[in-house]
Amino acid sequence: MRLHSLDKRYALDRQAYQTFLSEQGFSDSAIRALNISIRASGPRENPTLLGQFRPPCSIFLYTHGDRLSEINDTLLHETRHYWQELEQEQKRHTAYARLPPRAYQKFLQEWFAQQYQEQTCDYWERPREQDARAWAARHASRPLFFSWQQIYSTQIPSGWLPSPEQRKRFERQVHHLGGLMKEEDGHYVVTRLARADVEKLFAFLQQATGKALVLAL
Repeated sequence: MRLHSLDKRYALDRQAYQTFLSEQGFSDSAIRALNISIRASGPRENPTLLGQFRPPCSIFLYTHGDRLSEINDTLLHETRHYWQELEQEQKRHTAYARLPPRAYQKFLQEWFAQQYQEQTCDYWERPREQDARAWAARHASRPLFFSWQQIYSTQIPSGWLPSPEQRKRFERQVHHLGGLMKEEDGHYVVTRLARADVEKLFAFLQQATGKALVLAL
């Protein structure tokens, strides 16, 4: 399972979540394939969106600064959509293996017609959405998979990175860690990082500059 967080206030207990997935019948390969992205706001085309599942195996969570219980419920909801996708994929594979070509083509036609019909009906009436809401509600009493995490900021003298290539590498590292960076009064000000991310950033700087740096938070 891969996790990419752009809102470090929310810490996902990966071990607890992966154990939960195993308990619910997700295979090891399905768990390994899963991608989870956590962002502070929804996509431009739908800024109020809380979550989204994108086949075959990606879950997007948009926090909007909401409560832990809200993002936890969204994770459960989108996890159920992942299960639904795995079920549909298995049905397609089974049909392909067992049906003769003409029967398989008929199966696909009926399957696509069903998908289209569901997408054109009201969101709250869609069977997949109703199932996901009910499934999330059944597991709402479990301990939350998320907890609050303290966020840090740090300042790096711009003189430590004199060459354009060093600055580009530093910017890429900040982006990779999910932080925000701006240049201000001769410093690179980096915000929105967890402590572990700041430690990684300083380790990167030590390697890039050859300086013996002391991390103070």
